[in-house]
Amino acid sequence: MSARHSAQDGRAASMPKKEIIEAVSIDLGLAAVEARPIVQSILDTVLETLAAEGRLELRNFGVFEVQRRAAYKARNPRTGARVDVPEKHVVTFKPGLVMQQRLAHGPHPHALTSDPASGEAAS
Repeated sequence: MSARHSAQDGRAASMPKKEIIEAVSIDLGLAAVEARPIVQSILDTVLETLAAEGRLELRNFGVFEVQRRAAYKARNPRTGARVDVPEKHVVTFKPGLVMQQRLAHGPHPHALTSDPASGEAAS
């Protein structure tokens, strides 16, 4: 399923890396085999920056940030036994102003199937 298509069963649409590579290759006029290392390099850079710095800000898009979740005690719902949940680190995302404005009224019914810049349907 592509982010360019809405989910029919109520689940959120997703866009696998393969489809991101295809979209980049079309946008840049490259073969998919040429776009693959570009996409992978961007993803690797995001991961490396978060691992090293704990924060990545992409102006007008948003901020990815690594945050610590403290350890806590929980209860196993089946047995009722208390369970210690260890501390962990999670990545959070805060959308930037441009993204907030673009999504303020929810996705346009055709936002996932059309190219707003050209006004033409995506293929």
